[in-house]
Amino acid sequence: MRILFLFLLLAGSISAQTLSPSVVARKDLMNLLQERKILFDHYSASLRERSGIFGQRTKTDLRETQSKLQEIVDTDNRIISALNRMLDYKNFEKLNLTYSANTNEERLNNLQQLSDTLSKQVEALKLENKKLQSGSKHGDFYIFLLMLICGGLIVRMFLKGRGTRDEGR
Repeated sequence: MRILFLFLLLAGSISAQTLSPSVVARKDLMNLLQERKILFDHYSASLRERSGIFGQRTKTDLRETQSKLQEIVDTDNRIISALNRMLDYKNFEKLNLTYSANTNEERLNNLQQLSDTLSKQVEALKLENKKLQSGSKHGDFYIFLLMLICGGLIVRMFLKGRGTRDEGR
């Protein structure tokens, strides 16, 4: 039985740690409202109490009613504080959301500028690549022509060398 109680206690403390602040604040507010309802019921009952002679209210009745009213006022003050905390938290979340949106927008603009710059560089490199490929084709043609001329010269020299050998015999 103790183990089960410890397990439930531990599970409750872990689940309380994982709740967001807004959920915790809402639970606290609901608890305070429930407490105020109970206090107001007690206050209403104390207003109906008449313990004096001939059904009149005594000083004690009035003091009890006054103390219950003070408890209600204290609870109301705690409710207002809880509402203010929730409002402050919502304003804080809204501020963070606005800051995040501004940061993301700035980051998006920077990435857009980077993308535009890279696109321009890609276009420039494509143009340069076309020029180099065109130059390479001309270079290939000139190399082929040079090899053809060299081949022709070699064949001519070979034939000329044969012709001089044939004459020498």
